[in-house]
Amino acid sequence: MTRSVTPRQSGLVGILPPGVIRRGRRQGLGLLATSRLGRCVPVSLGLSTQTATVKTVIKSIFIWVCAGLPLVLGALPPARAGAVDYTTPQALLSQQFQRSERVTYLKVRPDAGQRAALEARLGRPLPKPEYTFFVATSHGQPDGYALFDEQLGQHELISFATFFDAEGRITRVEVVTYREPYGDGIRAERFRKQFVGKSAASQFRPGTDIDSISGATISSRSMCVGVERAAALFDLTVRGRASATLAAR
Repeated sequence: MTRSVTPRQSGLVGILPPGVIRRGRRQGLGLLATSRLGRCVPVSLGLSTQTATVKTVIKSIFIWVCAGLPLVLGALPPARAGAVDYTTPQALLSQQFQRSERVTYLKVRPDAGQRAALEARLGRPLPKPEYTFFVATSHGQPDGYALFDEQLGQHELISFATFFDAEGRITRVEVVTYREPYGDGIRAERFRKQFVGKSAASQFRPGTDIDSISGATISSRSMCVGVERAAALFDLTVRGRASATLAAR
């Protein structure tokens, strides 16, 4: 038989416990609340079953809950959209370059001149000092490249991958992880395939060169920004390197 205790006896401080209430259903004249020990205990409202009227009980419960609601809401962490991992870099590289002999990587760190040129071309600063391109090779020659990067959406980062052929033309764009509660329509093939065939010499203007997805306008624009940056980075930091140097890595 469960013993009825007061808020002070149960380890609950103030009118409402600072922990999150697990269950708030009535049990006689009490409520089931979570104590500091993690157990559900009936918390007495301090009313006698013989003297309390139904109206008094309801009024007491209302005051008790309303007075403590701000404390509960203040104790809860802010709501965040859950990240959804649609694929992994390993899976994408294995699928895209399954016929290549090997896949290695090439780290590029734009110098001051390259950074200035890139930022002037893109019209915005580079968010990172260094980027990693994956390089697929066969018989000492590059088959293609891949860059995994992130771009800010409305509130959260969108992780995506951009694939290139040996000449720097985009062959594939994929969303790896999406963290916003809405706007994931950018995963649709009809949106992603618009980037295929483009290069650093192309335009990536959302709504003009790339049709935005209804309900995902901000995410569409973010993908245009990210993919355009990937193409520019490839053109300025990777394209001019010798095939032999890449294959040797």
